[in-house]
Amino acid sequence: MRKIIYLALCAAIVAGPSCNKKDPTPTPTPTPTPTKAKVMYLNFGTGLGNLYIKANDTALTTAANIAYQSGSGYVDVTAGSAIKSSFYQVSGSSFLLDTVMSLTVNAHYTIAMAGTASPTAPAVLVATADDLTAPAAGKARVRLINLNTNDYAEALYVDTAALISGVHYKAVSSFTDVPAGTYAISVFDPAHATLSKQISQNYAAGKIYTFVLAGRYLSATDNTTALTVISNN
Repeated sequence: MRKIIYLALCAAIVAGPSCNKKDPTPTPTPTPTPTKAKVMYLNFGTGLGNLYIKANDTALTTAANIAYQSGSGYVDVTAGSAIKSSFYQVSGSSFLLDTVMSLTVNAHYTIAMAGTASPTAPAVLVATADDLTAPAAGKARVRLINLNTNDYAEALYVDTAALISGVHYKAVSSFTDVPAGTYAISVFDPAHATLSKQISQNYAAGKIYTFVLAGRYLSATDNTTALTVISNN
């Protein structure tokens, strides 16, 4: 009997530590699967006031009060094959327009409100995918979005050299590389050069910029045309 008890105690001593031994390899924390696209919302609708955005009927807190001639920056929106973006006026929460797009995870997009509050040049949405491939070493990248309702064939000049040309209303040019530096940027239709809009812009190496021409020209005393630059990265 003593021999049996002794053997049982020995077995317990041998087995005990192995029961409490921890696995030296911890279980890895799962990496969340990305589900978001990046969308930048722009407000260039003349006379429409500040805007807010809903994605699939849910208000985006990161795009809740977009002033005229400005943007939200890129905000997270759930990706999918039919994602609705709706634009509302902050004043009175009035619905304006919506558009449905296919949004790819981690891809970038811009959706811009253009037009005016007048039925002669009604509000419209312009949507585009954004290729944010990095520019070549020592260069920046630029593009032009024409939201000016006069529908001229606008060109973008860097100092006196045309970099982008033939961009009509609601059109978006491709991104084009330009050496880093500070330049005078002019946008106008060569056939209407007196309506040129110009700003001085420093192009930082590695940066990506969008120039937006918006508003409209009716007369010398009724001209809301403006040129705005927006950083994409």
